[in-house]
Amino acid sequence: MPEAQTQKPEPNAPPAKAQPQSAPAGALSQSLGAWIHEHKGITDSNPVGYTVYQFLRSAAAAAPYGVSMAATWLAFDKMGKYGGHLAETALKGSATEIFGSRLKQFATTPAVRSSAMIGTSFSLYRGTSKIGKWVNDSLFNEKDSEAQTVQKLEQLPSAVWGKICEVLPAEIHSTPVAAIVLGFMVNAFHAPPALGKALESCKGKGFDHFWKEVIVNPETKFVEQAAINTMGYSLFFELGDRRFKDKQISRGMWSGQAHSIGSKSRSSPSLTTHEENLSAVDSKPKDLDREESEHNNDTLSALTSEPSTVRFALRRVVPTALGISAYTAFKMRGAPLILGKFTAAEKGSRALEKVSDIPFHAWREGAATSLFFMIPFVTDKYVKWYDNLVNGLEEMVSGRKAPQAPVVEPENRDIIQHKHRELKDQLDQKEQGKGMAIS
Repeated sequence: MPEAQTQKPEPNAPPAKAQPQSAPAGALSQSLGAWIHEHKGITDSNPVGYTVYQFLRSAAAAAPYGVSMAATWLAFDKMGKYGGHLAETALKGSATEIFGSRLKQFATTPAVRSSAMIGTSFSLYRGTSKIGKWVNDSLFNEKDSEAQTVQKLEQLPSAVWGKICEVLPAEIHSTPVAAIVLGFMVNAFHAPPALGKALESCKGKGFDHFWKEVIVNPETKFVEQAAINTMGYSLFFELGDRRFKDKQISRGMWSGQAHSIGSKSRSSPSLTTHEENLSAVDSKPKDLDREESEHNNDTLSALTSEPSTVRFALRRVVPTALGISAYTAFKMRGAPLILGKFTAAEKGSRALEKVSDIPFHAWREGAATSLFFMIPFVTDKYVKWYDNLVNGLEEMVSGRKAPQAPVVEPENRDIIQHKHRELKDQLDQKEQGKGMAIS
């Protein structure tokens, strides 16, 4: 047999790239990765685990929310006082007097202040919450092997930073605009005098008294407040998610369809996955203007296609009503009885008057807002149930099966990704060779 000839590198060939050697995983990553691998469904199918996950995710997001909420409130309070001072001390009818009075009016209008506080604070809350959801979906991915989970834990700090860079630009261009809708709508509710009296009567009393006097009592107008909050938050979520999607499309970072806020990633509707980023490297850009939904021609398109007024009502408003009603009862009405009223001089602290007062009031507002987990607690499960229901109904009515994505076994995913990288390296080398030949 002829001897195998060793291929000599060409004189002008670029040096071969050294393959990075991954360091062995740490003991903490190995033990935690093994535990996660054995309990992949604990944050999804286990009721206790699911509740704990949603609460911890909300509590983490409520930390920056509380600080921003207190700082923005204080800034508008100072702005209003400064405007009032200008109006009082300036020459009557002068430009300074007019500017001061208008500044005070702007800063002290409840709807304006609420919009500003929601815009700054919920940008941080929703961004942190999306990253928290991505971390959970990434680590508890049922398709991953134990080794893949351990590797993700090792790379988690850099991966989270990458997700912050992915989320932040889209979040700051979406939530502040949507906050204007929510800020003005929630201020449509004016608390009746009976509500203050009912809350005062609850001091030292139990939950039964609170439920009877503050929630069930028709004079406190709980149903009216819950209804206003339902529509306000539904529109806030819808507008915010659609602006987020549009910004990500403009950055080339949206993996779903142009018309739909439901990204194809498992962390829908927020972030792309690592595999989707890899597959996007060599793919041609989609013509988003000509893209058509697979549900657009459904018999039940009003239920299955996006955007749809009926779908918005059933898929967005209904679950939001369930979650926001509980949030209205326990955060907006119940939490002040335990934590004190935001910005008020209670619980051994002075009112929110200067920067040094921010930490206490931020903690108080953040702790109360951790109850916001009640909304995704309902919606994360409801939207999956709704989609499965209406897609099943569509199959029954039309007799047409919805297209199913091919299932890739965990042991084959590494092979596919490895082949993809090999093919990409070969294409890079080929392009590099063409460039050298031309030169």
